[in-house]
Amino acid sequence: MYNSFELIHSKHTFKLQKYVHAIQVQSEGYENSVLNDIGTCGLNLTSEMLDFHEQDQLVKQIESLERFTFYVAKIMALLPHIPKDINLFPCVDEMSNWSHHFYYVLQQEHARKKGQYITLRKLN
Repeated sequence: MYNSFELIHSKHTFKLQKYVHAIQVQSEGYENSVLNDIGTCGLNLTSEMLDFHEQDQLVKQIESLERFTFYVAKIMALLPHIPKDINLFPCVDEMSNWSHHFYYVLQQEHARKKGQYITLRKLN
């Protein structure tokens, strides 16, 4: 089982960052709000990844994990709206399916952290 730090700094995050970068490179010169939003989410995802620390208070970890998961979900939701003339590997459908799986793993980790928090609050 992952801990949050290992999950956020995993090859899954790298794969998503690499895919977003490929989209940005191929969409240079496009005036498309979907592509701009994907690029912004990619930057926010990276920023959140760099700011996440397992030593932070549990509440801060949960908030950071929520933001990270939101950016993954937003990228996942925007992928099907990428212009068809942008050629990506893996294809958008495959990456969309893969990002759904990553999103659910993040949701499970978020639920685990939230459960820890609730348990600690009951003990105090």
